Amino acid sequence: MKKLNGHNSNGPNLNGHAMNSTKSNGQTRKQLKVVSLFTGAGGLDLGFKEAGYKCVFASDIMPQAEKTFKLNFPTTPFICKDIRLFSKEEIKELIGDETIDVIIGGPPCQGFSNMGNKNSSDPRNYLFEDYVKIVNIIKPKCFLFENVKGISTMFEGRFFDKIINSFLEIGYNISYSLIDSSKYGVPQKRERIIIFGSRIDRLFKFPKPNMHSFGKLSSYMNVGEAINDLINKDKIIPNHIVLKHNEIVVQRYALIEEGGKLPKPENLPVEIRRKKFW
Repeated sequence: MKKLNGHNSNGPNLNGHAMNSTKSNGQTRKQLKVVSLFTGAGGLDLGFKEAGYKCVFASDIMPQAEKTFKLNFPTTPFICKDIRLFSKEEIKELIGDETIDVIIGGPPCQGFSNMGNKNSSDPRNYLFEDYVKIVNIIKPKCFLFENVKGISTMFEGRFFDKIINSFLEIGYNISYSLIDSSKYGVPQKRERIIIFGSRIDRLFKFPKPNMHSFGKLSSYMNVGEAINDLINKDKIIPNHIVLKHNEIVVQRYALIEEGGKLPKPENLPVEIRRKKFW
């Protein structure tokens, strides 16, 4: 068993030693390598790319994710496949002679999300086991595991405890923290559990909140600052579909407080209530 460090909140960023390709004495620094699981469109990958990492391969089961990923990362191998079907031999072949420094990924969260079905028997809840399996096959120096806030408490925390213990059993020191993206330049209050595992015998500390841009990733203070430049550009920006709200919808939106959500139906004026809420 290795030590567990819960809720570390301050200290150097994971990316601290990957940002620059040269050392202070002018010598070239070896580019760090990452494998991406449950990749989706490649959000985590983009951050690691800006930090100077090279992705050896990425994987997700969704064909739509593959198309989006390949558009943004055309030179990175993408394996569109159910993670449960990867064999040890296939994983070894994919990484070849590369030494993998970090594995990143966020297994499906529907069973733990406030917006999901909250079903303890949802088979997707157990896909973390395959994440653990691949970490154990590759044995990277570190891994980063992301999921929704509810994973730490839902179902009496049973899944969270099992996840932590599974990584401890294969030899990783574990740190975890609840991270609010709005404190790191994302114009949305989105809380996520980040689990960081390491085989390096050194205490890991999560980065302090900051609102600085990171490489090509811009930091924004609010939603308007982030998307006001899209006004009247729906015909020239792909996938930018402007909704034409009627007056009743506009009246509903006007009742949403800053940082809040639409009031419950019974708290809305009768004339603008929807017939169905879900």
